[in-house]
Parts: sequence; C-alpha cells; structure tokens
Amino acid sequence: MTTSLQYKGLESTLELADKQRDGIFGTAEKMIQCLKSRNTLRWVAPTGGASVASDARRQFNPHAFAASQETIYILSKEGAGSAAPLTTALTVAIAEAMEERAERSGGRLPKPALFALDEPGQRCSLGRPAGSVQPLRFQGPDRYGHPAVLVSGRRALG
Repeated sequence: MTTSLQYKGLESTLELADKQRDGIFGTAEKMIQCLKSRNTLRWVAPTGGASVASDARRQFNPHAFAASQETIYILSKEGAGSAAPLTTALTVAIAEAMEERAERSGGRLPKPALFALDEPGQRCSLGRPAGSVQPLRFQGPDRYGHPAVLVSGRRALG
C-alpha cells in the first residue's frame, strides 16, 4: 500500500507545472547531496552489497523508539559534508511515529515528547510544538512572527 501511495505522489509531482516540478526536484537534489560523502553514506547504506533487510547492523525503528522511554540526540555539523537533510528526515520520522502512537492512544502520548531543536527554522519545520533555541533574539520574529520562544510549554519573552 505504501508503495502505491509513493507512486501516486511521484506521479502527481511529475504532472505539476514545469517551474513547480523543477523546484521540487531541485530541493530533492540538494537534500541528497550529503549522500556523496562516504562518511555519511556508511551510516545509511547497507554494507558489503547487502540489502536493507539483510544488513547485519542494528536498524533504527522510529515506531519502536516512539514506544520506548529512550532519549535520542541527533547531531550534524554545518557546511560541506553536513548530514542535516538526514537529521531532518530522522527527526520527522520520529515525530510522525509519535503522532501515530498518540492517535492510537486516544490522541495523547502517555508521556509528552520533547523536541529541543537548535535553530529549527534553519533545519526543519515539523509543524508541531517544539522547544527551540534561537542564538539571536531577532530570529524568533523572522520565523514565528513574534519575539517569544517556547520554554517547557510556557512563553518566555526574549
């Protein structure tokens, strides 16, 4: 079922106007540039010609993580060789898995999830509440329209 949804999504993208389609594929191309780095690729590609299913390394499962009490720290450096697109994808996969778990639990997680993001406006837009760290006070209004930041569910004026 997922494959047919992915196919339909790709098919609808291909049917967009040239400018829109080029913008989508241009963004995708920028996002996969990090896979040119052997250092990054070794973390995400199966080793020794294996498939994902037969790769002997432990695989991260966002749904299993969402059901656990574990903590994850997702880091990536800036600039050339940055794996920021992968850290964004991982963050979104975890957030979506937690949303699905909440939906199955009547709309709420048994314990709230906290996403503390450093400069989320430059990294990703989750479309969900998240704690954020803005290194400069004026970055809040540019991204969120006001100078307040969210700290432990309360507004703290900067």
